[in-house]
Amino acid sequence: MNPRTEFTNPKLFAGIGGLAFTLKAAGVKTIGYSEIDEGNAGILRSNMERGRLDKAPIFPDVTTLNKQDLRSTRVDMIAAGFPRLGLSGIAVE
Repeated sequence: MNPRTEFTNPKLFAGIGGLAFTLKAAGVKTIGYSEIDEGNAGILRSNMERGRLDKAPIFPDVTTLNKQDLRSTRVDMIAAGFPRLGLSGIAVE
């Protein structure tokens, strides 16, 4: 059995890509991002264009994301961020 040389993951609630950047440095390939905020998605796109993040589709709604949306048929891990309640729109009522 050959050891895996590359792990893959979708990044949920990606924000501007901080965790994705760290995972890329560790050799984990991101195969898709989920980010509802268009400003954050713009920063993700910019970082992908500059080679800082893996190029992958950005999906705005995590509730509709499915395996067929992702480029890879193999998902080794799922990485997810969490809302920063003081900055997130979720805290506004």
